[in-house]
Amino acid sequence: EHFVLPGAVTNVGELFKDSFLLILVSTHEGIPLAIQEAMLMNVPAISTRVGAIHEIIKDGSNGFLIEKDENVVDNAVDRIEYLLDDEKEYQAMAVKAGEESYPEFALETMSRHYEELFREVLSLNANNIVIARTAKARTKQSDTDVIPAKAGICELDPRFRGGDRNTNDC
Repeated sequence: EHFVLPGAVTNVGELFKDSFLLILVSTHEGIPLAIQEAMLMNVPAISTRVGAIHEIIKDGSNGFLIEKDENVVDNAVDRIEYLLDDEKEYQAMAVKAGEESYPEFALETMSRHYEELFREVLSLNANNIVIARTAKARTKQSDTDVIPAKAGICELDPRFRGGDRNTNDC
């Protein structure tokens, strides 16, 4: 009677309107829409620190991040109990969840980010440059590598060719 596990739903707003907290414990994620949807409805989230979830949840401000380790259940329970025991802290976190989630993930903001990315890629492609994501880039050890198109990557996959796509030169 205290937990709802509805499966697939179409009335997300209705569900979160009556929710106290979202708990998403996972070993792998990207940026889950469920967290964004909950926060837009002023529902704080507790989630494992995986994928890009740290970009949405600011630990201790609009939700809690817990480590994906053998103590994950105990850590989640600790955070839940903390919010149940401190109504004032819960209310402050719920307000921050709504305030901090919308501006960054609003349609206008995301559209602008994608437009900037596309313009950057088109600009680079006009200069016969190929963008390649490396393992280092994915782990944030370095930025995206920019590789001159003549470097041979285009030979592996013609979609990476710069310049005139009707020729065989890269």
